[in-house]
Amino acid sequence: MLKITSAEIIVSALRLAHMPTDALPELVLLGRSNVGKSSLVNAMLGRRAMARISSRPGKTRLLNFYRINEQFYLVDVPGYGYAKIPQTERAALRERLYDYLTQRQQIRLVLQLVDFRHLPSKDDVLFHALIRDSRLPFRVVATKADKVARSQHRLHTQKLLKFLSLEEGQLIITSSQDKSGLDLLWSSILTHLPQ
Repeated sequence: MLKITSAEIIVSALRLAHMPTDALPELVLLGRSNVGKSSLVNAMLGRRAMARISSRPGKTRLLNFYRINEQFYLVDVPGYGYAKIPQTERAALRERLYDYLTQRQQIRLVLQLVDFRHLPSKDDVLFHALIRDSRLPFRVVATKADKVARSQHRLHTQKLLKFLSLEEGQLIITSSQDKSGLDLLWSSILTHLPQ
């Protein structure tokens, strides 16, 4: 696990022109609203309230750039699939995200979060295709594993691997509550960062 010595939000942006210009490597976290992205960011960084956890899903509309240890950015992407966001706004967000994924040279790894309890949603599948189209290295991170009985973990894992056509090493099972899977997640991240 990486020792976090500093973590601060630097900028929130949606347009490429407003994003950091210091060329540090970027790790991208994206997932549907209510998948537990903010909780995972806080658990990864060992901070209680680094990323705000909202009782209203879909509240974040900008990409949040967290500079970690002055070495790289963790980029928290707005949650997708929230029904109350107008269709035109959802389409615009998808377009901006596609621009970001395909044009931003600093991206080293994309982490797509899915809920371990359920099969991926239509939006999960759509964004998974977007990630694959971008040809960027990626991992699928299943959250909320603590809410699934241990006896069911293998079954849920197999379903996810098959549903998204993943190889074993492309899926990481985590829980922000009991911190399981975070070491594996960090070791996977660190292989994509300059040493």
